Amino acid sequence: MIESQRARRLASWLLALVLALLLVRLGAFAAEFGRRSLQMDFAAYYTAGRAASANLSPYLNHVAHDPSIWDGVATYRTSRFLYPPPAAQGFRPLAALPYARAKVVWMALALGALAGALWISGRIAGLDSYVAWLALAVLACAYYPLLALLERGQTDSVTLLLVLGAMAWAASGPRRALGAGALLAAAVWLKLHCVFLVPLLVLERRWRALLGFAAAACGLVALSFALDGPGQLLDYVQRDLPRIARHGERGPSDTRLPPEVLEPITSALSAGRTTLDGRAWDVEALRFVLNASLVRTPLGQATWSAARSIGLPFAPAHVSLVFFAAACGLALALGLGRRPPASVEPGLARLVDWQIALVLVLLCAPATWAMGTVWLLPAGAIVLTGLDRDRRTSTASRIASASVAAGLLLACVPYGLGRALLPERALDAQYIVAELLCLAGLVALRATRSINERGAR
Repeated sequence: MIESQRARRLASWLLALVLALLLVRLGAFAAEFGRRSLQMDFAAYYTAGRAASANLSPYLNHVAHDPSIWDGVATYRTSRFLYPPPAAQGFRPLAALPYARAKVVWMALALGALAGALWISGRIAGLDSYVAWLALAVLACAYYPLLALLERGQTDSVTLLLVLGAMAWAASGPRRALGAGALLAAAVWLKLHCVFLVPLLVLERRWRALLGFAAAACGLVALSFALDGPGQLLDYVQRDLPRIARHGERGPSDTRLPPEVLEPITSALSAGRTTLDGRAWDVEALRFVLNASLVRTPLGQATWSAARSIGLPFAPAHVSLVFFAAACGLALALGLGRRPPASVEPGLARLVDWQIALVLVLLCAPATWAMGTVWLLPAGAIVLTGLDRDRRTSTASRIASASVAAGLLLACVPYGLGRALLPERALDAQYIVAELLCLAGLVALRATRSINERGAR
């Protein structure tokens, strides 16, 4: 017992030291991104907020407007903003700040949201050891896609917090269950592919949460009508959403802006630099493997080609729906959402189910990028819970946990190290393989009793 306590004390000190070093590293990167990087995804959100404040469409490029409203990257007549009109309204407060200050606020919100998401996942999983909590914090700070999320200024940590909050509240009292649906609706407005999580509420028979989702979605539509008028939302559904499904952030080739429109703004800038809000920024300040979706792999391209060969006008979003249908079949086969017996600890079992659903969404979404793989981090709480409990776990459970851990560690590998160690094709598949390893381990772990039983300490 004494030796065990000494080992835990030593482990906690070592983890605390590593965490301190990683926090310094993370802070240095965040400061550098704030000083130099455009953070191009946040630039699109900020510009959409500015357009909404000027009563202009957030889906058009207003580079020629006086004053110019441009995100520093868009080269088409359409903007790079992809989300429904209420999301643009949500960015108006940040758009009221100078861009340099708004960037810092947004990074703080992103990091705070991730901390909140990991706190929720750790509590649900049942982490009750400070060593395990320190290890989870180390994993998050060492996680390379977190740097990519900050460098791009993405929303994935915010949506993760909303989704995990929805999961936690859906199993609570009636009022919180309604709030769970509202949280999921807010996540969908920020990231459309979060709608793929709604079927899990159906499988869990969380009817109040579904009612809350429907009510919140209707409320957001009503808010959009009040702030933007019905035309904006109808245009989004009829015109902008089909364009986004086919072209993503870009537009048709014939809608590219002529060079003379952007030349007066960018002519004095060196290569790799752009301007926003009167300051010059680096377009990119971090290198990383971009793709994390099966839709944009040879499998997705083969599906697209097969559909086109029989006359179906498929776009990446349609391939995504095909993959999502297969994911729903897998979820049904696994019995996802099935409630465990009363004698079984439900929290960890539900977290495994939701984590499986999150991985499936990442794999099936039309545009999952490296930043989105922060959605894998709650799996760290699942693995650490297994390590934190008694040692009488089965060999199958240990192998399953090792698969999840391998996926998370693969995602942690920095781009430079991966480029030095891996062939180019293997490096391009880094995050796809990480997701598949996590998925395989979680599915195997779900089949063992270890995720359903409260471990004795």
